[in-house]
Amino acid sequence: MILVSYSPPECSSGKTPNCEDLVAYARFDISAGHIQGAKLSFMKTIFTCILMTAGSILFSRDTDNIIIAPISKMVSIIK
Repeated sequence: MILVSYSPPECSSGKTPNCEDLVAYARFDISAGHIQGAKLSFMKTIFTCILMTAGSILFSRDTDNIIIAPISKMVSIIK
């Protein structure tokens, strides 16, 4: 819930008499927006984790194919 107050500018400037203390209050329920934002943030976090995991697996596979396998092959030839 958010509380919003409003006082007319005519009352604060003194143009209208006897309304200096006039204030209107309203409460707005903004929890639906917060819940939706939290869901979207959670989905973005899950997507980032999946993307990072896929990148890590691909990097590991490329490292194995390009660096580790040839070095292992050279070592076994030398032995």
